[in-house]
Amino acid sequence: MEKELVILMSGGMDSVLAYYYAVKEKGYKPEDILALWFDIGQPYARKEEQVIDRLPFPVEKIRIDLIRDEFDNVPGKEDGKQIIPGRNLIFATIAGSFGKRIWLMALDGERHKFAKERDKSEKFFRDTTDLLTYVFNISREETIIETPFENMTKAEVIAWALENDVPEEIIHLTSTCYDGEIRNCGECPSCFKRWVALTVNGLEEEFEVDPKSLISKGWHKDYIETLAEALAKKDFSHYSEKRCRETLTAVGKL
Repeated sequence: MEKELVILMSGGMDSVLAYYYAVKEKGYKPEDILALWFDIGQPYARKEEQVIDRLPFPVEKIRIDLIRDEFDNVPGKEDGKQIIPGRNLIFATIAGSFGKRIWLMALDGERHKFAKERDKSEKFFRDTTDLLTYVFNISREETIIETPFENMTKAEVIAWALENDVPEEIIHLTSTCYDGEIRNCGECPSCFKRWVALTVNGLEEEFEVDPKSLISKGWHKDYIETLAEALAKKDFSHYSEKRCRETLTAVGKL
């Protein structure tokens, strides 16, 4: 039976909270939602599945043998090396078989044309909607892929969740780290963004390495300096103003 909404679920903070956003903010009934998680062989799949199995709502699992050492396509956790090209296109195409509206998470400042992840850009959402509408037109008039959080930062998503009585333990249950074993490595870009969003909302979490201890080193330092320069020049073509301000506030530079 076709669902009104298919949520592409990763076990991460954004997609898990999107389920609550759909019910509490958009008025979807749980029975009209399909939460869908993919195991494509990503190194952190086991951690994601542990989250999925503990969520208080059902999540369907689909396994695809896509990532293997012999294919030389295993992502790393370093900045820029965690990207799996085309992943979201694969997910969206499969999701189109189950529902006419698909939610894929992309936040404020992540949809611009300079993004490393092309399958989060505005062009991707627009062109994929056109493609899926064309492909599935036999069974329905339109198939839409969108993000509910296009104008919200990760910190704002957490703030919304706290204001709308989403249990704090659900927020902490989620996993967004690129490390294959450690729950929160604290070193990868995903951990840093998570730490910023939590810090801005007055929440704390344990990390293997304290992200704040890294702000004057390596790519963390370069990233923070880039945000500070963008804010000073009011150049938000790459990073949004909200993202700049939240990050610099979290690291004590604003």
